[in-house]
Amino acid sequence: MTEASTAAASSAALRPSKLLFKPEVLDRVGRTFPTLWRMMREGKFPRARDVGGQPAWLESEIEDWITALPVRPYKGDTALPTTQTTRRRVVNLRKARV
Repeated sequence: MTEASTAAASSAALRPSKLLFKPEVLDRVGRTFPTLWRMMREGKFPRARDVGGQPAWLESEIEDWITALPVRPYKGDTALPTTQTTRRRVVNLRKARV
């Protein structure tokens, strides 16, 4: 294990395990349940636990998922991503304005 993964694992172990139920998770992540369901099946979102027939998530896993989201770049940032997808979107936006 690297130092970063060891530190992350130890910090996760120190956090108390609180369960979040569907309405609170949907409110925190700003997505619909069908979207979360699809993301869980694709392995892009933490899987829910079954608590009395109701889906529930560990708060720490939801917080880790939110923290891992990419930071949005803004115009004027010095380190903008230059991927093909970003270039393609800029070109398409320019064409749409014309």
